Amino acid sequence: MTLTPGIFRARFPEFSNPETYPEAVIRVCLDDSLCWLHLPSSEGCDAAYYLLAAHFLFERDALAKGESQYGAVSNASVGGVSVGLSVPTTKSAWAAWLSGSPYGQKLLAWLSVKAAGGASLGGLPERDAFRKVGGVFL
Repeated sequence: MTLTPGIFRARFPEFSNPETYPEAVIRVCLDDSLCWLHLPSSEGCDAAYYLLAAHFLFERDALAKGESQYGAVSNASVGGVSVGLSVPTTKSAWAAWLSGSPYGQKLLAWLSVKAAGGASLGGLPERDAFRKVGGVFL
């Protein structure tokens, strides 16, 4: 599988500035996405890898700005500068981490759809269940 910075920049024009996002940095994020995700080659969709690379770059920018906290802002005050973050409502650290960027959220939704399984086509409706209509096991 070949992931290219050119295709990445076409998919995500917000990362197209070569001074802010050099090709070497994008290539590292793309290589890391290949290490982090192990999708079956039958999927034939590179979008997940590009989304994870965009999430890496988004996280890199946030850390450079000093924004290392995840979670929705639950309260804030200006005098004395106080910000409260809510605890993530996700079931795993992976989902909480991916929820930190719009790219990670899109990837998480894509992975959830792919993990849900497919539908059966044809045959009797009873065959979609564990038992037949009369209660007999398959």
